[in-house]
Amino acid sequence: MGEKTLEPMRPWLAAVSLTTVPIQQAGFDPSNGADHVLKLKAIDAGKPLHGLESLEKQLHFFADLPAAEEVQILDATLDEVAEGPDKVNEMVDAWLAGDIESFGRLFVDFSEPKYQALYKILIVKRNQAWAKQLADRLKTGSGTSFIAVGAGHLAGPDSLIVALQQRGITAERE
Repeated sequence: MGEKTLEPMRPWLAAVSLTTVPIQQAGFDPSNGADHVLKLKAIDAGKPLHGLESLEKQLHFFADLPAAEEVQILDATLDEVAEGPDKVNEMVDAWLAGDIESFGRLFVDFSEPKYQALYKILIVKRNQAWAKQLADRLKTGSGTSFIAVGAGHLAGPDSLIVALQQRGITAERE
């Protein structure tokens, strides 16, 4: 995709559009990600699917950002694109090894002060909301549920696992 394709887009949309560039440069097909594969397996097995958030809600995380934070997302994405496929390959290796700590270090570095607002919106608030949904489901539901989230939500002090532990729920990654 050329620059002209990105020009009419808001910065957040340009950033989202560019996120697959390093993945493709590393030789991976974004449509073969774990989320897609797991969804297809569940459909094939006749399992019911329930999302933790809708696509509309996900888009609003970005679309409702102040303009300055949209630009920050684009800047961070452009930095990732400039890093090329090496970081993607390191993330894949950490993911395949189940090394969440390494994956967390390789994940977009939200520790910089300029990214704190984004970190709160994209990681902390979502993990807290998901933990509440899962806690409520455990209180009212029955049977077994399989939950899949992006690996970036499993790393660090604000992870989904920590958010569940704060609600008295023991979560294990398998």
